[in-house]
Amino acid sequence: MNKKWSILVVFFLFSHFVSAQERSLFPCGTVAAKSLWLKEYQRGQIDFRDDEETMYVPLAIHIVGDDYGLGYYRYYQVMESVCRLNTDFAEANIVFYIEGDIDYIDSTIWYAHDSILQGAEMMFQNNREHALNCYFLDDPAGNCGYNLPYGGIALAKSCLGEGSHTWAHETGHALSLPHPFLGWEGGVSYDGSVGHSYSDPAPTEVYYDYTLFKDTLYLDTLIIDTALVELVDGSNCAIAADGFCDTSPDYLYHRWLCDENAVSEIEQTDPAGVKFYSDATLIMAYPLDSCQSRFSPGQIEAMRAYLLDVKTDWLDHETPLAQIAGTTELLVPANNQEVQYENVLLTWSGVPNATDYYLKLYKKIGSQGITTVGKYTIHNDTSLLLTDLHKNKTYYWEVKPTNRYSYCASFSVRDTFFTVEETVGINDFVDKGFSVFPTIVSAGKVMTVLTPEETGEEINIRLIDIAGNTILTTIKNRTGKNRRWTFPIPQVPEGMYIVAIGSGGQQVYKKIFVR
Repeated sequence: MNKKWSILVVFFLFSHFVSAQERSLFPCGTVAAKSLWLKEYQRGQIDFRDDEETMYVPLAIHIVGDDYGLGYYRYYQVMESVCRLNTDFAEANIVFYIEGDIDYIDSTIWYAHDSILQGAEMMFQNNREHALNCYFLDDPAGNCGYNLPYGGIALAKSCLGEGSHTWAHETGHALSLPHPFLGWEGGVSYDGSVGHSYSDPAPTEVYYDYTLFKDTLYLDTLIIDTALVELVDGSNCAIAADGFCDTSPDYLYHRWLCDENAVSEIEQTDPAGVKFYSDATLIMAYPLDSCQSRFSPGQIEAMRAYLLDVKTDWLDHETPLAQIAGTTELLVPANNQEVQYENVLLTWSGVPNATDYYLKLYKKIGSQGITTVGKYTIHNDTSLLLTDLHKNKTYYWEVKPTNRYSYCASFSVRDTFFTVEETVGINDFVDKGFSVFPTIVSAGKVMTVLTPEETGEEINIRLIDIAGNTILTTIKNRTGKNRRWTFPIPQVPEGMYIVAIGSGGQQVYKKIFVR
């Protein structure tokens, strides 16, 4: 059997043991030639000054579902993915943040599109200016992702799991980087029609088709280019393959395994007959995600230069929010507390510079295991009321603070609570079917009051200070089966207050803290 096809058989057999993304989608659809800018940069012809300060790059996020609005990539998944993206670019001192609102698009054709041209149409119709446009969808033309220089990045949801570097890889393309195996995307020939055995010396040049990946989309031109094959001795590293001399030779254009030394298990042979293994740490190469970890110093310098010289409009945005350094403290329920299962109010402390909070809820299974049962994004608040938990169960929860510049803050210490059908003398926040939330609220914000269905026609709500003075009175007239009422918190001094709820001859008092 031809050696090349033997290797492919290994790939297909191995694919049964890797993730769905590697089983069903090609790693990257981007065939990025060295742009004119990159050629000039690598020849030293680009004049720029890098002050090495942090660069903040805005992301325009587009989440694509089908015609019925199904299949959206979840917001908490976007947060997790932005965190991974920023972790991958931390050494480059580049921080990505979400610019403006997330755009939700309902289109079955774009959600799972068959061709790059369909993706280009999607981008032409929905892109926003002065930001890196990124589209999250189901199937970007059979790839985990691709980047169009004139459009943006398309990403498959299934290729963005924990530890994935797909978004970082495509962003590297968007910031001028080719693959280290440039020219091998279609094998020795641009269309995979010429076989090659890696045990034999590689040709001195290979061919590739980058028709759809030029700076501008041309539909009437087929562009087949030539790339010199890089030698192990480095003698042609500045003009061969990707042109970076600190990325070693690599001819592997399918997903591949790495060994304990972080190099490929496949041995290759350069045109001079020298044997070598590919560097598995490079994010711009095709090893499995678990192997990848970095951009080379040369790649980092090029990406920063590209931003400073070509994408200056991305860098002229507002002053970023400070990074989040603190962690939240879980307040209510207390750790190991029993709570009424029908109305569980979770409350935590605020953190400076946080605008949102990401809460994970877990449930105990069996004697040892736990499973995630909920992931929530809470905007501008520090509490969450859960009304759908099961009774007589053990739950765990943790919260981390975020803002659109900072998604990698630490989670709080994980706490536990137990749900019971009826709580006596423990739950101070649910009584006779009345409840208020949040119980820790900022002045000027809105508090919510829940009442039982059997209340009278009129709901009287009063805010009382600890001296017994009524600060505010609100009367609500009940209509239909409405049980939820909003209660504005006036500008009052920080401290403890009482909410008195009266209706149908019942009077209930609840404690809250205004900050």
